[in-house]
Amino acid sequence: MAGRTRRAMINVAIQVVSQLFTWTLTWVLLIYLPRYLGDEGFGRLFFAISYAALFGVFMSLGINTYLVKEVARCREDTPLLVGNVLLMKLLLSTVIYLASVGLIFLLPYDGEQRLAVIIIGLAGALGTVTLTLGSVYQGFERMFVPNLALVLEKVVVTGLAVFLLFRGWGLIPVCWVYLAAALVNLAVCSAALGRICRPRFRIDMATWRQIVTGSLPFLIWVVFSEIYIRIDVLMLSLMSGDRVVGWYGAAFRLYATLLFIPHIFNTAVFPALAGIGGGEDSAEDEERRYVRATRRLMNYMMLFSVPIAAGTVMVAQSILLLLYGEGPFENSTIPLQIFGVSIFFICLDVMLGTILITREKQRQWSYAAIAAALLNPAMNLGFIPLGDRWFGNGGVGAAVATLLTEIFMMFMAFHLLPRGILDRRNLVVFGRALLAVAPMVAVLYWCSGLQIWFSIPLGGAVYVIGALVLRVLPADDLAHLKHALLNRGRQA
Repeated sequence: MAGRTRRAMINVAIQVVSQLFTWTLTWVLLIYLPRYLGDEGFGRLFFAISYAALFGVFMSLGINTYLVKEVARCREDTPLLVGNVLLMKLLLSTVIYLASVGLIFLLPYDGEQRLAVIIIGLAGALGTVTLTLGSVYQGFERMFVPNLALVLEKVVVTGLAVFLLFRGWGLIPVCWVYLAAALVNLAVCSAALGRICRPRFRIDMATWRQIVTGSLPFLIWVVFSEIYIRIDVLMLSLMSGDRVVGWYGAAFRLYATLLFIPHIFNTAVFPALAGIGGGEDSAEDEERRYVRATRRLMNYMMLFSVPIAAGTVMVAQSILLLLYGEGPFENSTIPLQIFGVSIFFICLDVMLGTILITREKQRQWSYAAIAAALLNPAMNLGFIPLGDRWFGNGGVGAAVATLLTEIFMMFMAFHLLPRGILDRRNLVVFGRALLAVAPMVAVLYWCSGLQIWFSIPLGGAVYVIGALVLRVLPADDLAHLKHALLNRGRQA
């Protein structure tokens, strides 16, 4: 287990380093895009990105998660599997992209919005193929290349977009930048793929049936989970207008930059958990290893997600004032605070979802996603008009619907979770994390009138001290993490 855990920790380290680069570049974009495009222009861009992402789900068919799982478990058949997956993805991406372009001309949008959707949609179609290549790397637990490609994509997007905005260009040139960056990412991932896997591009109908059958539970989950994440933007656009979408988009993009913890853990840890059970140990020993790993990972997730969620709520207004000054984007404050609360629940849901999938509960988990996809639009139909009426901002209602949906998913995940995976000691870690975060919240409240560059590090330091004093993380978890990072050990 030490070798596999160490590989997972190395991948976590790679993810963290790349995330620092992409996170920094994303923040640069978050500053300049809303400032120079304005709330209406940024709303149009955010709508185009969300529209493309919604259709991108239908291009994926849930194959990426299935591919990671199969590559991690049985690498001998990878070349034929990857070749057929890529052929299927190219066909799907072309058909779905053309369908998305056709639909946008049936909706009540003007020429500029339609052109933005067409360009960003093409970038999204290329991105779905790139994500499939990334799944191969993830299955082999080789995360350097896809993370390097992602960093290069962010460099291109940030550098060219900021340059064009400074030169006075607007929405459509920025959309072309997104397309160019997607091409860079795809080129890098494709060029290096042969080092770990040489795909066999030979259509094999038996493999296609295997892919469709194996991916179906993931398809249901991915499609319906993306619906409840993205449908609010489409509904806001039709019910509240571009400016409200811009306010909501600014809050959502800030919130999304803070979701690096579940992204890192899910990307790096899923193959390790999925691969447990393929060794020479007895079934009882494999089960004990799995349970220990999941409990530790849940503890790590709660250790970091609790302060990030609480901190986001406390500094939301200060961050928005710092980035955009006084003006229309002050309307993003309440949605961002609501998203801050959502951070904890989505971190928990990602970890629980990973456990359910590796325990072959993906079908039941997909049913929960279907329920959420029906619940969320229904709530938006009521909450968006209430947000417009009470706050002059339908985005507040959409954010509330997102929060309630994540809470619903958490309850469903705990209901589906097999007994014995988590125990009361995980609850103790959560309770101690809440106690440790209380002084941090007090410090951030007291420092609300001070510079954010001072208050955030101070609040973080207070939380770290509180976590150490209260021993939030069990001693054996700390020892295991140190061992995984510092000792090479034998490959499991």
